[in-house]
Amino acid sequence: MPQIQRQISLLRLLAQAEYTILAIARRFATTSTKTIQRDLNDLRSSGFRIREHVGQSGKKSYSRAVDNLVPTIDMSFTVQSIVPLAVGHGYRMYA
Repeated sequence: MPQIQRQISLLRLLAQAEYTILAIARRFATTSTKTIQRDLNDLRSSGFRIREHVGQSGKKSYSRAVDNLVPTIDMSFTVQSIVPLAVGHGYRMYA
């Protein structure tokens, strides 16, 4: 899975509930725990509020702080919505 797609999926997942890094890696099937940790660090560095929770056993889990003031951006695109953007910016699309 490409990095940007994985990070968007990670943000969506963390907005729903708390997950450990291992649980996230298992959900993404082919992604290592080190990659998930790197993605979490990158997202934090980019300004996303990723919360770290430490349970009584010391196990860490993560969730995303969702602000009511900031609308959720729909990142699902279709070919019909991307083509006009690409053409408008002068990109040539080949079939």
